[in-house]
Amino acid sequence: MAISWPCPFSVEAYAAHADRVVAPRFNCPGCGRPLSFDGSYPRQVREAGVVHAIRVPRAACRGCGTTHALLPDFVAYRRRDSVEAIGAAVAPDAAGGRPGPLWAGVPARTVRSWRSRFAERAELLTAGLVAVATTHSGVAPILPVPALATTLAVAAVGAAWWAASQRWPGRIARPWRFANTITGSGLFSTRVDLPWAGLRCVPCPARAP
Repeated sequence: MAISWPCPFSVEAYAAHADRVVAPRFNCPGCGRPLSFDGSYPRQVREAGVVHAIRVPRAACRGCGTTHALLPDFVAYRRRDSVEAIGAAVAPDAAGGRPGPLWAGVPARTVRSWRSRFAERAELLTAGLVAVATTHSGVAPILPVPALATTLAVAAVGAAWWAASQRWPGRIARPWRFANTITGSGLFSTRVDLPWAGLRCVPCPARAP
């Protein structure tokens, strides 16, 4: 199982200093017991045409025996490209345009798959993100209607981010990374379920020793 956590570093900085980054400690999503760090594994993340080699820490639960990958918030579950690169490509104003700087070098068929998957789950994402925004601010956000489902989903990302950033000033990551965290790294994944893992959690950033 993957757990997404708010990472204060860029992809490049994380790759350069991953051996000194200390991820937050979590409780097991299954049984609630404290997790223990259990090594790491290599992974690649592409952004702005550069492939960065990073290490993802693992955590293990001694209670139920499960292991969890602790994914920094810029990592999309089972996606090679960074969350912000994918987000820039699926935004409605990017459709049909030339590749942006964050997703330069990505094959066209990959970009099409991102947009297709995002459109398929746009209504589900909008509903969940509106719930997050309302939970944090106490007021339901006003979205642009009528509009395409993808436009609404992108607007909901911004609304959820704005509500959380008002509640915790200076402690919330940029919109796409924040949205990826509260969906348990599933914002752009191919899996169907969305745990909305961060609906009630206070941001818990990493630190460097």
